[in-house]
Amino acid sequence: MGDTFNANEIVYPCVNSNGACSTVYSLIQKMTIKDSSEINVFSSSEIVLFNMIAGVFQILFNVLAIIHVTNITNKQSLPTYNDPLHWLSCAQRVYRLYTQQSPPNTGPEFLDTLLRSKSNRINEFQKSGSLNKQNLSACRLMFEHEYTKTIFLLAQVYQLIGKQVQSANYCQLTLLRQLTFGKSVKKAVNNPFRLQNNIIRIKSAHSLRDLENRKFSERHPYYLLQSFDPIEWATNAVTLSDYFSSVENQNNCYYKTFECLLSAVHVVEEARFEGNIPSSQVDNTLANIYRNLVKISLDLLEKGTKQYGNLADERITNTDSEFEKYQELQNVAKFGSMFNLDLQPIYTGLLDDNFNVKNSMSNVIPHNNDLIYKLIRPPTNYETASGIFRIILNCLMKAENFYTLQNHCTDAIALIQDRSKAYRLMTVFEKNINRQCCMHKRRIDMLNNVLRQLNPDHYLHVCRQLTFELAEALGTLRDLKRKLLDEVGWMYCLITDFLKLTLKILITVAEYLSLLYFYLTMHIKFC
Repeated sequence: MGDTFNANEIVYPCVNSNGACSTVYSLIQKMTIKDSSEINVFSSSEIVLFNMIAGVFQILFNVLAIIHVTNITNKQSLPTYNDPLHWLSCAQRVYRLYTQQSPPNTGPEFLDTLLRSKSNRINEFQKSGSLNKQNLSACRLMFEHEYTKTIFLLAQVYQLIGKQVQSANYCQLTLLRQLTFGKSVKKAVNNPFRLQNNIIRIKSAHSLRDLENRKFSERHPYYLLQSFDPIEWATNAVTLSDYFSSVENQNNCYYKTFECLLSAVHVVEEARFEGNIPSSQVDNTLANIYRNLVKISLDLLEKGTKQYGNLADERITNTDSEFEKYQELQNVAKFGSMFNLDLQPIYTGLLDDNFNVKNSMSNVIPHNNDLIYKLIRPPTNYETASGIFRIILNCLMKAENFYTLQNHCTDAIALIQDRSKAYRLMTVFEKNINRQCCMHKRRIDMLNNVLRQLNPDHYLHVCRQLTFELAEALGTLRDLKRKLLDEVGWMYCLITDFLKLTLKILITVAEYLSLLYFYLTMHIKFC
């Protein structure tokens, strides 16, 4: 009961002037008892008092959870009042009770006291029109903002105790609430905590010692209404997509992964339009998101190549296939509901032919649910593979606008290797040998081009990788030419091409061996 007593000591001065001190201790006791959030548990005087200071309770329980979060690392059974989950469940209880019996757009009355010392800021905030969409009072926004912190803390605590599923769900809910309420939060009041990179950090021990002395007085407002940061939001959405990717990798359907990544693109592009963030920061964030999209799409394409042409897969009856498709579309129909965003324009934009893919792609772009269904799972035919391939090329083009050889050499080379891999995988779905040859020729050209710009003295390991990949592409192209010769006959021009390719392969292998010799010589020298 020690923490309950301390909670009473902190809250007591907040209501002293209202003559309600006799009910504070009883109210705190009931709020910290499990399954006591029903209204009929509280007396009428307690309900009146609760409606006044519910926001203070919300803040208080969050602080107590933060104080006890270090106890989790001990991996021992904790007493109830030393368990951060207990205090977070109390905070949830406060929010649930208040929202059940209060108007949806008003906040706890006592938050007016906290905001009054910054009245000029609040007036400016209300005049700015940012409250019009939801018609929420500043007090209600502060209350919702504090509950978002509760959800965030729950995500962190569940991650610490190894419950990844619950942690991911609360992370998703945190991001959703930030989009819903965070955009309306523009101005700040004081805060002894700050949020950096989604980690709540205590500014100093002095802040905590002052907490009891300040007693939530008018002169020292307590919590910060943090402005919505779209770059930070997008970074966290990408991190959440990494978790979903590891889970959805087992069933080969990257539904939530794609939804997180495309939501991040939507939010950052919206921030670019508003013009409040430096363009370089926006470009960097978008480039990283597009790289993640490339990574997932390449994984889908690679899995599709392993399944393509498998006769066992083709024996599935049409009825079973259609039933499976219908079941999956039940989830796909909700695409975008994770954060209540319209993602269809972004998907169709990634499939749009803003770039020129010469004679290698079908121009058929699927629509609506069928589009999403085809692009979040491994392709089974050329048409669906071409859609994923188009997304890869478009994302690579956007990422390469930021990651250039001059400014980000290593990252730019990785993107070129991804492009080469996309063409290599796409040849599996292409039945026309001439078009396969064209794709491998594109690979050879791009690899040759980047190799000519690299200095082996500084990028020896990368040059070895690219040379080996170039030799593989040349060898594949030579085999395709030989196959073409066998089909159409040994004509003079084809024989000449075949001999030229063979010579190029020999030259490339010789260059690779020279690089290997140089590497071994340098290694022996320094040893």
